[in-house]
Amino acid sequence: MAVAALALAMLAPHAQERATPDAARMWEQFLATGDMHKAFGALDVLDQVGYDVASVDAAKCREHRDGVAAAVAAAPVSLAVRRVAFLCADALDDAATAEREMSVLAALSQHAMKQVGTESLLADPIRVMAPADAFALVESLGMGVRYEYYGALHPARYFPFVIAAWDEDAKHERRLRFDYVDTAYTLTRDSPLSGFPMLRTVLARAFVDGGVEGNLLAALDLDAVQAASVETTPENKIAKLRRAANEGGMQSSIAWMAVCASAPQYAGCTDGLVDALLPEAEDDNAIALVLLAFAYHEGIGVKRDVAAAWTLLDKAERIQPQEAVVDFASLWSVARGAAPLPVEAAQRLTRAAGSVHAAHLVAVQRSVAAGKDLDPAELAFLAEPAVNRRGQGLAVLVDYYAGKGRKKEQQEATIKAAQAGATVAKFRYAGALVAGTTEGIPRDVSRGEALFAEAAHEGNARAALYKAWRSLNAARFGEAENWALAPASAADVDSILFLANLYTQDRPGVSGKMDRALSIYQAMAQAADGAQARRALAELALRGHGVPKDAARAKQLLQGDAQSGDHESEAMLGYHYLKGDFGKGMEKEGQQWLERAMAGNSERAFAEYGSWLFNTDDPKARAQALQVWSRGEAAGYLSSANSRAWALCTTVHADSYDPARGLEISKRLGDVEYMFPAWLDTVAACEAATGNYKRAALLQERAATQMAALDAGQEERKGKPAGYRQRLESYKAGKAWHDDGSSDD
Repeated sequence: MAVAALALAMLAPHAQERATPDAARMWEQFLATGDMHKAFGALDVLDQVGYDVASVDAAKCREHRDGVAAAVAAAPVSLAVRRVAFLCADALDDAATAEREMSVLAALSQHAMKQVGTESLLADPIRVMAPADAFALVESLGMGVRYEYYGALHPARYFPFVIAAWDEDAKHERRLRFDYVDTAYTLTRDSPLSGFPMLRTVLARAFVDGGVEGNLLAALDLDAVQAASVETTPENKIAKLRRAANEGGMQSSIAWMAVCASAPQYAGCTDGLVDALLPEAEDDNAIALVLLAFAYHEGIGVKRDVAAAWTLLDKAERIQPQEAVVDFASLWSVARGAAPLPVEAAQRLTRAAGSVHAAHLVAVQRSVAAGKDLDPAELAFLAEPAVNRRGQGLAVLVDYYAGKGRKKEQQEATIKAAQAGATVAKFRYAGALVAGTTEGIPRDVSRGEALFAEAAHEGNARAALYKAWRSLNAARFGEAENWALAPASAADVDSILFLANLYTQDRPGVSGKMDRALSIYQAMAQAADGAQARRALAELALRGHGVPKDAARAKQLLQGDAQSGDHESEAMLGYHYLKGDFGKGMEKEGQQWLERAMAGNSERAFAEYGSWLFNTDDPKARAQALQVWSRGEAAGYLSSANSRAWALCTTVHADSYDPARGLEISKRLGDVEYMFPAWLDTVAACEAATGNYKRAALLQERAATQMAALDAGQEERKGKPAGYRQRLESYKAGKAWHDDGSSDD
């Protein structure tokens, strides 16, 4: 690849006499100052001059000479625009301009190829401005396009667009990975979604939709896979995939094979699959050959023939020596999970690992997944720069030490992996930095928050949801929605439910309202695994919020999941039995459900059962409540610690009042500088109960400010000041706060 890039520079020997264009600097300036609309508008010139990657129409070039110059000014880093400028200048016998444009084109191409390194699988994708630039680079390298596809179902920081290019001299297929979504994201400075991962999703969708409209196979292929991913039955999935696969869509073919390889199958699942692959395999498409090898090995759609499988895989390896065996191992993992690779495939992977870093990494990763011990050479390999362009090797090292229970080495590897760019490691390290409770990692909230944001932009749903919760607790409701949108659009259930809950609250700056929340809940409630949505609908029915108040409907929604062993549904059902929402005198049933839920370690069960017990007029029940919360805290739930501390510091009952103990427990809730307002409310109450009124007022002022923002626009309090505001005045007056259990604040 480097030789091909060098050849570009040699095409313009006279350009060596002048200063070589600095492509890296051009990109830096373009990303900092480029105009999104002008840059992408510049691509119109491609059609105006009849550009077809290899040639242009000279007459049209003459007619649009000024337009070509304007396009170069607006999109100076676009390989396609620069190629048009060169071809037009050459067609018009403008030697000076042609020489200058070839020099720039060569510099941009060389810069692009430097990003690839020796193995594209381990590198970030090549940054381009638009899809046309990817094809322009392949043409400039003297290769032909065999097929193309999108390398991911949903965008993260990047949205890889893969071109399988044919190197005729080497008789090899080379896969080049490109990304234009991050470029478009950086240039889009005026969108309400700027700064949030959802902007990447919107931009990626726009590119794909444009491709679908233009009947481009890569876009049709991805569109089919995305449609199939939300279907729940094999029949419906295959129905979505069949057309694109029959037209040569590689991702659709992979998904089709994976569906048919996984149980349960249905009659006719493989009908047409092999027929769709054969033409592609005959054209020496390496992925199609790998898929056929898998089909023959597993007897999927054809009679099982292991010898034929290895013959096909060997041919794929000759065509694509860097990635074919990795493709097979990846397909095996998708279809067969942790099952060991067939011996013959493992041997080929080991052989490839001798010269291909990506294959070696996959081999070591499989050893780690199988629980094997790594030797010193393998441990050293995982730390090599060659396999850590994005911290990939170090991320495997984290998993290895975690599996061996070597916490110190795991922590060290996590930090190194995060610093090298591994997304999951960033998320974990960010949590340690923000919490400040991990030994050896000093607290750094600013750095932790930055890492959470990076991980969210790189597709980590947990990081995005964390940012959404932080924004919500700070009453930045629009931000909360924007952080959750991208993972929700990628079908992350927790993010979808977060948004639905937010939409029930009628918050300012949020696009969704109750109707959208109900639509989400009702759709999700239809699924077998939709217990969370059913609980949410039950809660709305019990409150009469957005739907008619209907306790019987709520009970029905909860009962089925509770009887099936869903512990959170058990807890909710039991608590509302205790409250009398399903009829009087049902406490025994409520306690039984809550005991079942606590046995299943339901966080809700410990918190709510404890609250109910403590607020009864019975000293024994209060003592039992403290024990229940203690059990919840032992199970790892700080919500139980918060409830216990609040009760000990604010109760009006002398038999349970123990503010010193409550203050001690409240300190386990974390750093007051970075705490949920409800927990900060508890800490302030405990400080006041132990006589520290000045500190209590200081903390309560902060809690009250946050709670007031969260309270805005919600239910009226009938003229009565909010409890958190009353507590603040009490602490300022040098008085502790006592809670008789009658308040719902």
